[in-house]
Amino acid sequence: SQNEIERTSERTKIGLAGAIKQGHIPSKASLGYKHENKRLVIDYATKDIVYRIFDLYYNGYSYQKISNLFNEEKVLGKENWRDSTIVCILENEIYKGDYVHGKNTKNPTYYENVVEPIISKEM
Repeated sequence: SQNEIERTSERTKIGLAGAIKQGHIPSKASLGYKHENKRLVIDYATKDIVYRIFDLYYNGYSYQKISNLFNEEKVLGKENWRDSTIVCILENEIYKGDYVHGKNTKNPTYYENVVEPIISKEM
């Protein structure tokens, strides 16, 4: 039975890897993206917010300044933007089109060019 469990586990990993390479990201959609037919696609209603966060940071704004600015402007009708939210957005590889499966494990798997990027890899 242990052999069967290992084979099933291996098949599951292979199937998941194939799905991710086709854009089927097995997680909640990040800001700027939405799930459509099980694929992660750009949400044109919110993608400009993500681009603006990267642009502001690129131009010297700190995480705190960006979150304060967004709170003042009530971006997305929210007044609870935090600098930790901005950090999570800036560190998320999905915005350049890549995906890391198992980020918090010993052996994360990095997939390149699995979804349409919002931000260029250079930025």
